[in-house]
Amino acid sequence: MKAIDKTNRVTPKRPLAVSAIRPLRRLALASTLLAGLFGMAPYAYADGLSEFGPCPEDELPKRIAGKAQCAMLVVPEDRAKPDGRKLSLPVLKIPAADKNPGVPVFVLNGGPGESNFGAIRPTSVLEKKHDVFYVGYRGADGSVVLACPEVNERVDAPELMSEENLAKFADAFQACAERHQNAGIDLSRYTIFDVIEDIETVRSSLKYDKINLMSISYGTRVAQYYARRHPDSIFRSIMIGVNPPGHFVFGAETNDMVLDRLSELCAAQEKCAAKTDNLKKTILYAINGRTNGHAKDIDDSVSRMALFHTLYNREMTRLFIEAAIAAENGDWTPLAEGGKKALGGMKMMIWGDLMAKGGMDSYRYAAMASTFPTTNESMGSPADAFYAVVSKKWPITFAPAEYNHAVMDRTQTLLVNGEIDVATPIKFAKTELLPYLPNGQLLALKDYGHQDMVLQADALAQIYFTYYETGKLDASPLKEDPYIIFE
Repeated sequence: MKAIDKTNRVTPKRPLAVSAIRPLRRLALASTLLAGLFGMAPYAYADGLSEFGPCPEDELPKRIAGKAQCAMLVVPEDRAKPDGRKLSLPVLKIPAADKNPGVPVFVLNGGPGESNFGAIRPTSVLEKKHDVFYVGYRGADGSVVLACPEVNERVDAPELMSEENLAKFADAFQACAERHQNAGIDLSRYTIFDVIEDIETVRSSLKYDKINLMSISYGTRVAQYYARRHPDSIFRSIMIGVNPPGHFVFGAETNDMVLDRLSELCAAQEKCAAKTDNLKKTILYAINGRTNGHAKDIDDSVSRMALFHTLYNREMTRLFIEAAIAAENGDWTPLAEGGKKALGGMKMMIWGDLMAKGGMDSYRYAAMASTFPTTNESMGSPADAFYAVVSKKWPITFAPAEYNHAVMDRTQTLLVNGEIDVATPIKFAKTELLPYLPNGQLLALKDYGHQDMVLQADALAQIYFTYYETGKLDASPLKEDPYIIFE
C-alpha cells in the first residue's frame, strides 16, 4: 500500500521558559485525587455512571479547582458476568466555559502502569468550547489497583539485571499475579479492550453521539483500538507520542539512532564538542564501565536502564550526558548516583496494570532477543531485556492476532511525535500507522523526545483546539527550539 504523505515537519522556535516533565511527579495528583474523592467503599454506587458533583478543591490543580466535577462509574469486572465482581472507576469532568459546548474531549494518558489522572493536561484553550473528561483506567484507578509491592522490593537489589536478580524479579511478578488471583480478581479482564468499553459506557451514559480523543503514548494504542471497535463513536482523534500495534517493545536500532543524532548535535555545538570527541562513544563507555574494567563499584545495568529512561526528555538527557562525560574523565560518582535516582520512578509503577496491558506485545521478544545486549558499539535495549524475562511469569492475555497490526481507519486523526523519541519512535508512526489513515496527518517535532511536548504546551494546545474545531493542522503557533546540549 502506498504511504499517504501528509507530514508537516516543523522546527519549533525556542521558548523563553524551558521546563521538563519529572517522572516522579506523574502520579502525585492521582494518589491525592483518588484518596480524596474515591476512598469510599467500592460498591457505594449502583451500576452505571453516577451524577457529577463537586470535587475537593484542595486535591486539584488550581486551574480547575472550583469548576471540575467528579462522578463514579460502576461496571462489571467481566461484562459477560454482570452479576459478578464490580469495579468502581473515578470520572473527572472539566466543564466547558461555553454554554453550548462542542464535541467533548476524552483524555487518555500514558502508561500502562500509570493512572489516567497522572497528568491533567494543559487544555485550558480547549475548555473554552469543549467539556474535557478523564475516565479512570481499570487496574490503575478506582477499586482495583494491580499494584505489586513484591516487585518494588527488588528494585534496589544489587546487580539490578543480573541473571539471578532477573529470575527473582520474574518470581515476584508471579507472586503478585497469584496474590491478586487469590483475592478473586480476574486478570484477563484488565486489558485495553476492557478500558475501551469503560470509556464507551461513559460516552453512552452521557448520550454523546460522538467524542473527541486526546491520547498520549500508551493512550494512543487505546485510541487506535477504540476507533476500530467503535468507529461511529469517534469524531476526531489526536495522538501524541504514537504507539502502533506491536510497539510496547522498543528495540536497539531506535535507541542507537537517538544516540547517533545526539552525537551529530554535539559535534556541531562548540561547548559540547569541547567536552567529547564522540558523544555516542562517551555514553557507551559510561554504560560499559565495570564491564570493561573501568569502574569497580558501579552497576552497568542500572546505568543502561537509566540511560533509556533519561532519553525521554532533554533535561534528563543533559544530566546523563554530564555524568557520562565525568565518567570518561575518571569520576563515576555522578553516573552511579544519577542512575539510582533516574530509576526511582520504577517504584511508582503499577506493575500489574503494565503487564495486563503492555504484555500483549511480548510475543515479539523472542524474535528480537539478539538485539537486547549492550555492547561497545550499541546501546542495545535494556528495557526489553528486563521485560522479556519478567513477562514470562505473568498470565498475559494476548490480543486477537488481527490487532497486532494496523487496519484502515477513516477517523480524522492528527499524529504528533518527536523525531528522537525512544519510547514511541516516529518511524513506526510514519510507516506502520499513517498509511492506514486516509484522513490522517503527522506533525513531526524536530529533535523532540517522548516528553518534550511540554516545552511548547501552550502552542500545541492552540494547535489541538484548531484541529478539533476544523480538522486542519495549523502549526504556526510553534516556535523554533533547537536542541542545545550545553547552554
